Amino acid sequence: RVDANQTLSVSLKNFNPNDTESFLYLADQLKYVDDMGTFDPDTVDISKAVRLQRFDISAEEGTVNEHLENLAVGNNTQLKIIKCDNCINLGSSTLQTLSLKGCKNLEYASFKNTQLKGVEFADGGILKEVYFPSTITSLSFTNQEQIEVLDIQGFGEGDFQLKSINLDNVSEKVKETLTEYTRRLAK
Repeated sequence: RVDANQTLSVSLKNFNPNDTESFLYLADQLKYVDDMGTFDPDTVDISKAVRLQRFDISAEEGTVNEHLENLAVGNNTQLKIIKCDNCINLGSSTLQTLSLKGCKNLEYASFKNTQLKGVEFADGGILKEVYFPSTITSLSFTNQEQIEVLDIQGFGEGDFQLKSINLDNVSEKVKETLTEYTRRLAK
């Protein structure tokens, strides 16, 4: 039990669950969910965690989360960081495009080593860093003027699937990066 305005931290770093389902009650009170990759879940819905600022379901470096296929984020207006790295089946089933349209305060998003084909961001916002998998096929940014880092896996090796780019009022860094990607697409 936690009193009002008191913070409770629970570490599950070395926890190996044996249930296929895990429930977090009072999700609307959560501020940070880190190291959730330990659970290796197949479906995660954080749409009710309206105070969530950081969500990390990434598998640790050198490991993978092979079960996560579905992720629902909802209108988490306080979400600043989302990390789904090494969730190798995210985007391989019915969810191919992840919607983050309701996350206007998002600053950092990383989806390295997933199967996502697209990620929809809010029109306007404060996104600063975004990392995409090589499977990304379309990019669309509208009124995202603060992006400093845009990375698509496989770009250096020419191993990427980007086919469609839609930009409207974006940072110069995005324009420079995507100009280089466009040159590669033309080859």
